[in-house]
Amino acid sequence: MTPKAHPVIKTLGFICAVVLFMGLWMNRPNTPTFDLLPFPRWDDFLHSTPSVLQPESIDTLLVAYDTYVRVDTSQALNASTHDTLTAQIASLIPQDTALKLSLPPVKKGTFEASSYPRLPAKISLHPNLQLQGSQRAFDQLAFLFNHLHLRRSQGALHIFHFGDSQIEGDRITRSLRTSWQKRWGGYGMGYLAPKPLVAPNSITQTTSDGWERHARFGRRDSTIKHRRYGVLASFATHAPSLETAETPWIRLEPRKHAGQNERQVHSVKMLFGRSDSNARMTCQVDSMLLGPFLIPADSTGSELIIPIVALTGSNVFESIEFKFDGPIPEVDAIGMLPDTGLVFHNVAMRGSSGTLFRQLDRTQFSAQLKSQDVGMILLQFGGNAVPYIADSAAVERYGEWFASQIRLFQKTLPNAAIVVIGPSDMATKKEQHMVTYPMLVPVRNALRRAALNEDVLYWDVFDVMGGAGSMAAWVASEPSLASSDHVHFTRRGAKKIASLLLQSLDTEWLAWKQWHSENTPALSAP
Repeated sequence: MTPKAHPVIKTLGFICAVVLFMGLWMNRPNTPTFDLLPFPRWDDFLHSTPSVLQPESIDTLLVAYDTYVRVDTSQALNASTHDTLTAQIASLIPQDTALKLSLPPVKKGTFEASSYPRLPAKISLHPNLQLQGSQRAFDQLAFLFNHLHLRRSQGALHIFHFGDSQIEGDRITRSLRTSWQKRWGGYGMGYLAPKPLVAPNSITQTTSDGWERHARFGRRDSTIKHRRYGVLASFATHAPSLETAETPWIRLEPRKHAGQNERQVHSVKMLFGRSDSNARMTCQVDSMLLGPFLIPADSTGSELIIPIVALTGSNVFESIEFKFDGPIPEVDAIGMLPDTGLVFHNVAMRGSSGTLFRQLDRTQFSAQLKSQDVGMILLQFGGNAVPYIADSAAVERYGEWFASQIRLFQKTLPNAAIVVIGPSDMATKKEQHMVTYPMLVPVRNALRRAALNEDVLYWDVFDVMGGAGSMAAWVASEPSLASSDHVHFTRRGAKKIASLLLQSLDTEWLAWKQWHSENTPALSAP
């Protein structure tokens, strides 16, 4: 029996029905009811998977930073090596990097802080790690190096690290402080907030009841009618308690894992804000009671210096406690300071985009900054602006606001080197993927443009991490280098960023030191 031929029209109808069903199924609503099977949707094909670096790519990049071609900094950088090193650049630096490859001519004669050639730093550092800036910006850095080289037994030199929550709890700053204090001396924790949101990792800070923190950054306290927030942009007040007559106190104690440099203090410097009338304070260092000390009535430059070593005979402490009597002034900062060497101040401003400095009382802020010898300002901001900027006009305004903050620091501290540290990669969830915030790169570019236009240095954390998509890889790395919020570094990740920033700064220092030793042979580097 001959089989009956299957009609073509039925075959075509069956195929059309299958295609129609697949089309409807792949356009199904994105709800749990219709998500019983791991079937794709059209969106999965129409929208490409966002670029996300893999953890092993981050490991490879971090290894590349450590193994990038090195230059023997003991080699004399003079006329005889000028042509040789210049010729090496093309083969050592990728062709797509926008670097200036010209080497300044060799100079003879007296020392000039601005005249050190940066070629060794350029060819011994991975392009991602290199500081960016104008000649004037690097001149300021050279001035800092010269200052550090010549100061020897002079008084302490101060470095302020202002930043957002990425540096909270002394993260990043602590590594910088420890490394540079080993090289140039110094100890102490710098300025501490009397009632911090997050205490430093190495110090326990406790207070009696009644103390309240007020900050100019984050959510503004509408009860504060003045702008005198001090150098930390925050202060603490004390409201008398109706339940107890306890004397108000603030106590500082090193944690068990605190380093030796963090257990030492030469003098305590207290900064105060508004006060209705004269007040008194005692300071107890371990078992020794110092004071009472008079805190004068309201003054924009009110400060009190307590020479701990001169009064106790030791600069190592187990606890320091301050007690107040009478009207309690606004306490701006507690400075744990050395007598020589370097001191790093960690000034974390959770929620700040870095545009608040011009909103502080100018007289008080400038007076507190200039009351010590400041050699460097680090400004690490941008992350808090990224989620709230919607268009290019807002980006432009933010860049202009930030540039005005830079000019304020330049006017207040004309001799200080300034480094703007840009935002890290930050990820937000898009469908099933964590992707870089769409306005992060424009914000990064605005900050870099502001830094370069104002003749200060710029260090690009975004590029250092690996660029777009790198945050997800830092989170997924083992052990994790960033937290699950895809915004903040873990402590391990913060230490890694600090070590890379140190690598960048130290390479510049080695280049300057070698040039200086060649041009001023009578002075040996420390």
